[in-house]
Amino acid sequence: MIEIKTIFNNNSVLVNIGGEREAIITGKGIGYKKNRGDFLNANQIQKVFYLDTSDEKKTFHTLLQNIPLDIVLLVYEIIDHAVAKYQFKVYDYAYLTLSEHLYSVYQQTLNGKYQPNLIPNLQQQYPIETQIASDALALINQKLKVNFPPEEIKSIALHFINAHDQAFDPQETAQNSENNPKVIQNKLIDVIIKDLDQRGIFRTAQNSNSFNRFMAHLRFLGERISHASENKDDFDSDFEHKLIKMYPQSYHIAKEIFGKLKKIFNYQVSNAELIYFIIHIQRIISETSVTSKENKHGN
Repeated sequence: MIEIKTIFNNNSVLVNIGGEREAIITGKGIGYKKNRGDFLNANQIQKVFYLDTSDEKKTFHTLLQNIPLDIVLLVYEIIDHAVAKYQFKVYDYAYLTLSEHLYSVYQQTLNGKYQPNLIPNLQQQYPIETQIASDALALINQKLKVNFPPEEIKSIALHFINAHDQAFDPQETAQNSENNPKVIQNKLIDVIIKDLDQRGIFRTAQNSNSFNRFMAHLRFLGERISHASENKDDFDSDFEHKLIKMYPQSYHIAKEIFGKLKKIFNYQVSNAELIYFIIHIQRIISETSVTSKENKHGN
């Protein structure tokens, strides 16, 4: 018998499944007229989302603080679909970033304020991620009763590209992971994301476009590192000095990140790459600062 721990609504509940493990269970009317401690009717169970670790439980409960339950559960369903159909696993932070993104686009769509993204077409380079995103878009429109623009496929695909857990990929692990471009890309992104996290710089609804462009740029940097090639773009030295003077915080962050990349990958990043990093980081910081000021003003 499965005992109910928390009732979210008539169609979804949280249950204990033994030890410290929990699961989210959905089904039509599964929580109707139920109370904490009651047992479930197994015939009503439609989907089960397992929360096996303390980190998974923490992620789920954190999501519920700011994002509607139906969107959170939809993200769990999308990611479960990616694993079941494509054997494509993602890092845990994908639940947070994808939920935040979908909620933001959902609000923009309802309010008629949706703005097209500037992400390039990724289908040729990332066909699996693009197909996962296409499946996700169909599910989103069906479940939320909305019409997300088709170009959202690129945004959703980028979330899966950025969060791909390469260690789970049976095709990639069969290859030489140390020199595999995708493995290097994922390791590079993981190092930089963790560094930004420690500085309190996160993806938000307001800076998501700039953050996505930065992630796309990091993919190309990962390719250059794997092939030991440099960014050959040429910038005027005066422009570089002006940029450093205008944005000292972004310059300092970029330099420290480059120090880590040199140590981990034995790769000397070019001055052109430094300029790109300063610009990307400054955009993200600026948009994050605007958001913080708006929140303080609103309170």
